[in-house]
Amino acid sequence: MKSVRPILKIAKHLIFPAIVLAVVLWYILPVHFLRGLDPEKVKTIDLFDGHTGYQMDVTDPKLISEIVENVQSRSFKKVRGKDGISFIEMGYRFRMLFLDDKGNELARLILENSDTVRKDPFYYRTEEGGLCSDLLWKLIREKFHYEY
Repeated sequence: MKSVRPILKIAKHLIFPAIVLAVVLWYILPVHFLRGLDPEKVKTIDLFDGHTGYQMDVTDPKLISEIVENVQSRSFKKVRGKDGISFIEMGYRFRMLFLDDKGNELARLILENSDTVRKDPFYYRTEEGGLCSDLLWKLIREKFHYEY
């Protein structure tokens, strides 16, 4: 029985700090969205504007590629503090469903504004800015002749 105690003591002193370190690294390391999503496999982006209620399908391969590559090219970090928690939030700016040629969902992304993405339960912000929210807003305005 004495030989078990040193093992437990070592485990307690090594495993707990390793778990804490892993959680801290997971929380602070940057995230890349739509990683591994091939723009050529996306045939449709189901775009929903949460402010106006308008929905449209983006099927132009050039636009699809531009949107996917725009998001893929940015790194994001979790927003810290109470403003970084999203699972109790209702509504959003743009919801995008990336669909293949059979209508299967390849990915889903919620864009809150030009620098923030929501992936429950967190908000993620890019310091690089310039997410494609202006392009998405332009597409909605042109399709529905909507003036804000």
